[in-house]
Amino acid sequence: MRQIFYLAFKYFIFFQTINAQEAIINEIVSSNNSLYPDRYDKFNDWVEIKNLSSNVLNLEGYWISDDINNIYKWNIPELQIPPNSFEIIYCSGDDIVQRGSGTVWQTLIDQGSDWKYAFPGGSYNIPQNWREMDATLNWPESGSGFGYGDNDDETIIPSSSGLAIRKIFYIESISDIMSIMLHIDYDDGFIAYINGEEIARDNVSGSFPPLSTLANSNHEANIYQGGLPSEYAVSNWQNILVQGWNVIAIQVHNVGESSSDMTIIPFLSVEYLNTEEDHYVSPILNDVLSPQPVGHYHTNFKLDSDGEQLILSDDAGIIVDSISFPNIMANMSFGRLAENNMDWRYFDLPTPMNENLGTSYMGFTDPPELNIIGGFYPYGEEISIINPADNIIYRFTTSGSDPTINDEIFSSIIIEENLMLKVRSFRDGYFPSAVITNSYFNDNLLRDLPVVSLISDSNYFFGSDSGLLVAGNEAANGFPFFGANWWSDCPHSNMREYGCEDWEHPVHIEFFESDGSQGFKLNAGMQIHGHWMRGMPQKAIAIFARGKYGTDVIEHQIFPNLQINQYKNILLRPSGNDQSSTMIRDGLGAMIARDINLDYQEFRQAVLFINGNYWGIYNIREKINEHFILNHHSVDFDNLDIVENSYGTWANFGSTDSWNDMRNFLIQNDMSQNQNYELANTLIDMESWINYLVVELYAGNNDWIGGNYKRWYTPEHKWRFILFDLDAGFNQYPEEYNPPEENIFENSALNGGFHEYFQLIVNSEFKNQFINTFADLFNTSFDPLYLTNIIDSLSQVIFHEMPYHIDRWENTCTYCPSNWIGDGINSMGEWTDELERLYEFANVRYEVGWNNLIDEFDLGGTVNINLVEQNNLGKIKLNSIVPDNYPWQGKYFIGTTISLDPVPEFENQFLWWVINDQEIIHEEKLVLYLDSQDLAPDSTIFIMAVYSAGPPTERSVVINEINYNSSDEYNAKDWIEIYNNSESMIDISNWIIKDDNDDHIFEISPNMTLLSGAYLVICRDSLAFKNIYPHANNVIGDLGFGLSGSGDMVRVYDNVGNLVDSVSYDVSEPWPYLPNGYGPTLELKNPDLDNSNYSSWESSIILGTPEQQNHNYISLDLDDEEPQMPFTVKVGTNFPNPFNINVSVPIFSSEAQIVKIKVYDILGRNIFEDRLMLNIGENIYTWNGVDKLGADIVSGIYFFHTMWSGKHSVNKIMCIK
Repeated sequence: MRQIFYLAFKYFIFFQTINAQEAIINEIVSSNNSLYPDRYDKFNDWVEIKNLSSNVLNLEGYWISDDINNIYKWNIPELQIPPNSFEIIYCSGDDIVQRGSGTVWQTLIDQGSDWKYAFPGGSYNIPQNWREMDATLNWPESGSGFGYGDNDDETIIPSSSGLAIRKIFYIESISDIMSIMLHIDYDDGFIAYINGEEIARDNVSGSFPPLSTLANSNHEANIYQGGLPSEYAVSNWQNILVQGWNVIAIQVHNVGESSSDMTIIPFLSVEYLNTEEDHYVSPILNDVLSPQPVGHYHTNFKLDSDGEQLILSDDAGIIVDSISFPNIMANMSFGRLAENNMDWRYFDLPTPMNENLGTSYMGFTDPPELNIIGGFYPYGEEISIINPADNIIYRFTTSGSDPTINDEIFSSIIIEENLMLKVRSFRDGYFPSAVITNSYFNDNLLRDLPVVSLISDSNYFFGSDSGLLVAGNEAANGFPFFGANWWSDCPHSNMREYGCEDWEHPVHIEFFESDGSQGFKLNAGMQIHGHWMRGMPQKAIAIFARGKYGTDVIEHQIFPNLQINQYKNILLRPSGNDQSSTMIRDGLGAMIARDINLDYQEFRQAVLFINGNYWGIYNIREKINEHFILNHHSVDFDNLDIVENSYGTWANFGSTDSWNDMRNFLIQNDMSQNQNYELANTLIDMESWINYLVVELYAGNNDWIGGNYKRWYTPEHKWRFILFDLDAGFNQYPEEYNPPEENIFENSALNGGFHEYFQLIVNSEFKNQFINTFADLFNTSFDPLYLTNIIDSLSQVIFHEMPYHIDRWENTCTYCPSNWIGDGINSMGEWTDELERLYEFANVRYEVGWNNLIDEFDLGGTVNINLVEQNNLGKIKLNSIVPDNYPWQGKYFIGTTISLDPVPEFENQFLWWVINDQEIIHEEKLVLYLDSQDLAPDSTIFIMAVYSAGPPTERSVVINEINYNSSDEYNAKDWIEIYNNSESMIDISNWIIKDDNDDHIFEISPNMTLLSGAYLVICRDSLAFKNIYPHANNVIGDLGFGLSGSGDMVRVYDNVGNLVDSVSYDVSEPWPYLPNGYGPTLELKNPDLDNSNYSSWESSIILGTPEQQNHNYISLDLDDEEPQMPFTVKVGTNFPNPFNINVSVPIFSSEAQIVKIKVYDILGRNIFEDRLMLNIGENIYTWNGVDKLGADIVSGIYFFHTMWSGKHSVNKIMCIK
């Protein structure tokens, strides 16, 4: 437990004014990562002020600032510092001028309160559950304290190594409680629990240690010496206390069985909102728990860890003290020496509210600079220090531990094997430098995969007491060895329920791309991740970037297909259940999810080394938490809920309240009624939910929904669902669970109370979308040919690495459960046999799946939908899919309704639909009911979209700029800009603005006009908008609704309901993605362009251009009164697709120019590059399917990138060998 520093002095003495020079700035912490939290349990920077005088010093009205040009930055409220004493002021930027006022304390348990007690070897049994409410005990009861020696105990016990005490107490109302404080006077150690949950401990090690365990060292009690008991703030009390009866239990540990004394005197106090009622406070605690201000103030500015000036001035503006402090390392302080306050030093152990004692340093030693960075080199390469200093000694290790003053001196070293080198500089009187850590590998270890290197003290990996990769001393017999180190000594996999926290150790991580280049390196924290898979030889390792290790962010585009360059944490996962089979099942699920509207955990295959030792193939994954959500969506952490299932439903972040409310709404209301379903639709992203459900059911995931079921929500976002951990699906356990030929709807997940599914499936709209999503995916991602190519691609990437992996791990899992894990991959033959089961799944699941849907929903069979598009003028969206190649044919279920939308290319215009060469329909959105009365099974419907070439006619008012997802830093909320593109003033009185929801309406006020060439901004939040754009004038609002960060529509209607303009934007390619939370807006390149087409839009610079011409404005030359195309290159559809030997791509150009060609594999590796000189008109580029080295590529999915003039186009191509 962290001790929190409170100050609550009560002085009844006459105050006199003291010369302000008696106040000095005594100590500064400008990078507080994990020491001395404030009363809100946050780690903020702080400054310490000392009163040098022998009188009380009043600093009320004085000023403290970090700006010499503005010394009146923060005014100190009422503050009295006792003689020769100290006060802390936190520099958080929060401007807190109250010190815990408005609250009162009540001591519920005082010295002398009666407790039940027992001790080892006594007359009373101490059951295992003695700490919990339901324990049945016949222990005696007596008043505290308990112990012997020192004459400070009311209840004397025999000499003992330990003692157990417990007491029942009553809480009338949890809602009135502000905080809880435990005070304990003890000798020598203790652990305290409320309702079985640990709340505090001191001087004792281990989880639930027996009472025979001895305290770590001697600790003397304080009260009998005139002191105060130790203080512990109870964190997370909201999740521990219950309204009504609770139990507090404390186990006491002596330093030795023959120790001369032992004591325990506990106090439990509760802080309430201030009331008129009188509350009892223990006399011993009166000075620290009286109803007077407690805690410390917070300034309105933060300190710069790189160094700045700090000024203390009196109320007349006279500077009484100032200091220009330098860079201060994390968790260190810069302060005056206690013995000479004119001298400033660095301290590695800050001393808030105390003299600056202990070891001090004049500065920091410069770190060594090595001649070569970590990477892959031939044996014999020499590593040395560039320009070594004479007054510095360099010491090194190769074991993973940090160098100390006792380690070997470094001058140079030769790479003769994998070398994990740590070098550090030492200088007399100075703090040792940061440790420079590099991984050096022989270059023959660089094969097809990226390489991850983890370096740490070997004890953190393999030490019996704390090593994360070994069983340790507390492991139970039998898989998965509960109590082992990798379980953090926890006796059960439900670590949350058992109050176990994952051990975290420091680690250095380096990441190298497959070409050997260094992607990133940093010091971080590591934990073992997962549940039962912890028992496997290969263990999942979570990596956390935290400020206390040096940096709180991993900066690198780890996943090539994600435009994300910063991560707070990542996961190194050896494929879960599938590590004994193919190593690619979980990745297969991620590949499927990439092409649909679904949050999923991205995936990349790599090789891991631990302290230079080969650790085999791992999958790098995103870690699902609040930072994962923020990376993919613009969210407010204060309103975010992440809910998951694992031994019940609980909040990974936020709370479960919104989830329970939504789920209760589904259960308590008839979802077959459309009005109820519409309400449900406002709470749940139905497309995300259905996509998630369909993929899980199709995969036959056995480890779901009791586990691996995560979803998230904010008031601005509906409930969305996250796909991850499909390693127990795709025919993983055909003899045990969900073989491919089994009915999809006999999945064990649907046999329980799965209310989210069963309540909604009764609604006809939901059911239709659910069935159509299966059909869409059967026609695309679940298609056996497509799925087989993904399996080919993923397996080929690790093919050359598998022999090394097998050599490392074969026959190491003989103890693993044979019925669901087996004994691992022990030969290439076993691996290829396991792959065959995946190929079997791809074919068999597809064949039986169609009939499963027909039988489950009593459908009339399937019909063929044949889509035709003429002259390459546009595409067709069918339900959720947009085929690339035409004619296209897919199967859909009779008895369902399908929807089609035109997708015109460039500035072409949709005209009409033609059905079976006869019926002509002009409505853009085509909805077809596949009626069993009119359609025979296996019949075919031909649907043609007809387009005209060219741009639309001129529009008077144009949607010109859209800000649908501001960045957190510049959050102006959503806004829309319209532009008068005509030569006349336009009356826009009572015009209507809508998004894609007809119920979302904003009406422009009467008597509103828009001058020719003028702009008008309609914003969601006027105050937020003005805060970012203070000079904008032609602004109206508030909208009353927001725009979606996952794609939406903006519509403008005139005052009689005619549609003036509309834009349906998306947030992923080919639409610009930077407007989705990164700062830019979505800008139209020219008002004369077709703003319904993605090619007419680009990302702005940061913040966009409200009421101004867009930054990306382009001029259009007119020829015969028709605007020329703003593009110079158009990339057509590749053919054939799939291909075997050669694939051709048509490229159209309006001018002679050079384009770059790059081909990437499914993992984002650049395998081929070329250049092509384009002629005006049509050009055909043919690729013969070889990589950079001239080797034939393997079967799989590839991406053909064409780049010109800062623009690019991507074609997905499939190779079948």
